[in-house]
Amino acid sequence: MAGPDRFVFLQGLLTNDVSRLTSDTSLYSLLLTPQGKHFFDLFLVAVGDEWWVEGDRYRLEELKKKLSLYKLRSNVSLDIDLDQHIFSLWGADVVAAFDLNDRIPGHTQHTPLWHVYRDPRHPALGARMIVAADHVAGLSHCEGLTMVEADEYRYYRYGLGVPESDAELLVDKSIPLENGMDELNAIDWQKGCYMGQELTSRTRYRGLVRKRLFPVTVNATVNVETKIVAGENEVGTWRSLCRERGLALIRLEALDKELTCGSAKVTVVQPNWMVLPEA
Repeated sequence: MAGPDRFVFLQGLLTNDVSRLTSDTSLYSLLLTPQGKHFFDLFLVAVGDEWWVEGDRYRLEELKKKLSLYKLRSNVSLDIDLDQHIFSLWGADVVAAFDLNDRIPGHTQHTPLWHVYRDPRHPALGARMIVAADHVAGLSHCEGLTMVEADEYRYYRYGLGVPESDAELLVDKSIPLENGMDELNAIDWQKGCYMGQELTSRTRYRGLVRKRLFPVTVNATVNVETKIVAGENEVGTWRSLCRERGLALIRLEALDKELTCGSAKVTVVQPNWMVLPEA
């Protein structure tokens, strides 16, 4: 994204304060529907005179079309670049290895080979790296980096309870505060209006959250189409599962009950970043 009106344009659409986006600080944010439901979760990185907006690769055309609807006369250009590859980096030494400040979420460093930034959502997620396609092969020669399959990242991320993309944040259905988007630095409560802001704020201030997306574990194979129950009462639904770890939307009133899914016992874990309403 480029153009002199890009700040005003995005500031009126996204849940985070776009004024905090600089060449040194990247952001995580949401694009909601007018009804305050999830549409896209996005990472924003300032690269030179452009703002790079990362979203689900197979939905980029849909994102461009949606943003174009709101562009009107704004002097903003929108282009899709499929030449960039995104890597997630985690481990004890990632922040130090790439000279990132461990006290600044989203702290960003740029080099001729890549753009790397601390994941703005949670410190344990490490860093994210943007690499041009013709430089990807060189990553395998970087000391200390081990290339793994995407499922290894999913498994790690599920242990932290962090959702992403429309597989776990359901389009036009998910409510941001049920998915921890407040604690994961996707929402700025001090900024002005944005699309879906009224309903999001009302949910927060009226305490209307009755369910949360939790990391869970199971002790047997389960079908994610099967509901999670407490006794005979349905109390949860699956969003995703990788081996024995997954993410599930659970009613808060059921947290002190024994939960099952089919023949499997479901154990709910409250991650240290998650703030639940007082009983």
